Amino acid sequence: MKRALFLIVHLSVLFKVQSGFLDYVPGFASLFGGNEEKTELYKSDAFDKKIPYEVSMVDETFIKEAAKLTGVALSELDSCQQRVVFKLKSDCEKMNDEQLAKMAVHLLNCQSYVEGRPTYACSDEMSIRDCTKHMDSDTWTSYHLMSNRARAYCLPQLTGSLYRSLIIYIQGGTQLKKGKIVLVLQNQFRGLAEHTVNRLMDAAQDQLRTLRKVVTDQEKLQDIAEYTFDTLTKGQETISKQQQDLQKAQFHGQLVIEDNIQRLVDEKRLLLETHGVLVKMSENVQAKLEWSLQQVEHQTDESKVNHAELLKDLLEIQRKAKEIFEKIDESSELLVKQNEEFKKQYNLTLSSLREVNETIHTLVSLVGGTRDTLEENSRTSVSIHFKNADITKKGIGHD
Repeated sequence: MKRALFLIVHLSVLFKVQSGFLDYVPGFASLFGGNEEKTELYKSDAFDKKIPYEVSMVDETFIKEAAKLTGVALSELDSCQQRVVFKLKSDCEKMNDEQLAKMAVHLLNCQSYVEGRPTYACSDEMSIRDCTKHMDSDTWTSYHLMSNRARAYCLPQLTGSLYRSLIIYIQGGTQLKKGKIVLVLQNQFRGLAEHTVNRLMDAAQDQLRTLRKVVTDQEKLQDIAEYTFDTLTKGQETISKQQQDLQKAQFHGQLVIEDNIQRLVDEKRLLLETHGVLVKMSENVQAKLEWSLQQVEHQTDESKVNHAELLKDLLEIQRKAKEIFEKIDESSELLVKQNEEFKKQYNLTLSSLREVNETIHTLVSLVGGTRDTLEENSRTSVSIHFKNADITKKGIGHD
């Protein structure tokens, strides 16, 4: 395991070319002391929209471990070059000319960024013409140099002490051909790197989908919460308004009930006063009748007959008056009962009050008519009495 890690670290250091890749500049600039404000100036929509695979913390750890094991301090340019390598989707020998040209643009962007010069957007969807159309003559020359370096980069070449250290470490002193060792090491590294990056890319995409789903669910939950809050607020306002209306209706009903009770009390008092007047009138009539009886005691048989008829009429009147008084008492009791049931049957009480008023009006009219009749009968009886007295006196005088 340690031997494989050492091999990967040394091969990653080999991929050190004067080039860069702007897609990964924002990710590693802060790790190596870069200026993040400057990095923001070189962000491009073409790079942000489409990135083949992200550089995760695993890649950063890999770079740091490589620096520790090799003892080589990685600069900002070194890290950018390594990310250009990590972005490759296929082996160098399988890349066409356009892909190599785009790789050269990325390497040039890395170099230009470190040197503080303008960079050029170049995504997989863009053509090489779109990537290089804004370059001036000097940049165009630098681009061709980078293109040659990119082509040379893809050739399996290892030189110097690093090659010798790899030979000694892996083969343990056994002599192998230089080309085969390089080819095997490069194939192993690229296979492992591509497999690792693809797995990281799948994991990142899954995480993004999960985050999008979480955001969608949270937005739905927020909409539901807002709708529920609005519904509760409207319901509370409606209930408050209904309660106020009920209080107003209750207060109005109480005022109406009190007014009706006062009217009933006034009508009862009026009935009592009317009853007293009727009693006095009856007493007066009875007194007059007694006086009339004393006057007609000495009359003739006809006067007695008239007196008997008058007495009969008076008894009938008295009976009717008694019935009227009983009806008045019954009406009073009925009014009292209606007053007690008023709260339950308001409409029925009003109807009963109308009937009582009509009955009282009828009684008053009847009593008035009865009084007029009694007075008329009294006057008639008195006139007849005086006429009989005159006739009697005249008869006595003739005798």
